[in-house]
Amino acid sequence: LTAPDGGVTSGQALLIGSLFGVCQFSAVAGDPVEVALVGVFDLPKASVAITEGADVYWNTTAAQIDTSGDGDYIGGAAIAAATQFAGTCRVRLNGISVSATGSPA
Repeated sequence: LTAPDGGVTSGQALLIGSLFGVCQFSAVAGDPVEVALVGVFDLPKASVAITEGADVYWNTTAAQIDTSGDGDYIGGAAIAAATQFAGTCRVRLNGISVSATGSPA
C-alpha cells in the first residue's frame, strides 16, 4: 500500500479504501508501506470497556478501536478484555475487506 498524506509510523493502524491493517514500518507520504492485514496487535481504544471476544471497530475520526460499529469499520475481535481506562486493546485483525457499515465488504 501507499503511505497517505502525513506518512505513517510503525505499529500505526491504517485504513486505505476497504483494507484495514497495521503498518509494519514507518514511511513518508507516497512511499510504499507494508501493512499486516492479519495478526494480533495492541491498538488504541476509546474510553469504553471491551470484553474478550467482542467485535471491535475502527473509528476513523478518533483513530481508535471502539465497540459501536456505527459508521465505523470492523477491525477484528478483542482477544483480551480491556477496561474503559485502558489505552489499548489487544485485537486479532480479521484480514477481510471492510465497509463503513461495520460489515464485511
